[in-house]
Amino acid sequence: MSYKKWVYKYKYLKAEVDEVQEKMEEYTIEFNKLFISREKYEQMKNNPDVVPIIEDPKPKETNNPGKSLYKDLSKKLHPDKGGSEDDFKELSKMYNSKDVLGMYIKAEELGVEIDEDNIENIEQKFQESCNTLSKQAEDPKSTAAWVWCNTPDSQKQQVIEKFENKFGIILKEKIK
Repeated sequence: MSYKKWVYKYKYLKAEVDEVQEKMEEYTIEFNKLFISREKYEQMKNNPDVVPIIEDPKPKETNNPGKSLYKDLSKKLHPDKGGSEDDFKELSKMYNSKDVLGMYIKAEELGVEIDEDNIENIEQKFQESCNTLSKQAEDPKSTAAWVWCNTPDSQKQQVIEKFENKFGIILKEKIK
């Protein structure tokens, strides 16, 4: 596939991810107003002053295919080097998700010369970037919040029962 097609595919997928994330934020707020997990309910019932804290540890990345490109871009984008904090955060997010194509496009936008020899199997890396974005766009669609907000009203009762029986998620109005 040509570079231009990769860029179009990437931009389309990026827009899809942004749209899904925006919807997911709305759905999560709506879902959390209506539902609570059985476990959290029991914790709150037994000790109402304690709020459980859940941390999601992230493994440290040791081998990133876009490392040299990240280094080149961070020389321009780091706030200590005159770049903006938002651009640098975006770059860091791309690096952490191994979004080589996103970094490649950012480098092109900034006029940073890219030594393609430093990036082995560049087309494979572009495909991996697009696969990552596709996954980011699809994963939220399997969450309880997404399912709830996209279920027709005629099927809501079945979904409530499934949430409670299979996942231990309780409709708040049932426990009052």
